[in-house]
This record gives sequence, structure tokens and C-alpha cells, in this order.
Amino acid sequence: LMSDRSIPGAGRRLLRTALSATAGIPVVFLEVKDDNLSAIALYESEGFVMAGGAGRLLRMELRQ
Repeated sequence: LMSDRSIPGAGRRLLRTALSATAGIPVVFLEVKDDNLSAIALYESEGFVMAGGAGRLLRMELRQ
């Protein structure tokens, strides 16, 4: 098995595929650990914004 990190752009493609299944849903939420800076940067680059959090988990949202 290859990890997602060994395939450039795999995370972005996976996120976009998942988001395509949410067409018609006005708000999408996800949670990410506060130390996962690469994931946070990816989500922000796709339009997600911080929407709170608890402990080490940050909540992000995307309004479609």
C-alpha cells in the first residue's frame, strides 16, 4: 500500500471528490487536529473557514 502522502495531490483530489457528493447541501463541516497544518492549509485553499473547536480539534466549515 502507498500512503496518500506519496501521491502528489491525492488529498486535494479526495476532498474534491467528497465535496462533489455534497452538491445542494448549503454548509459542510469537518474537524481537523490543530497541529495538522498541511490539512488546515488544504481545507482553507478549498474555501473552508474556521468555525470553532474544542480541545485539539478545530471545526471548519464551507458554505456552498
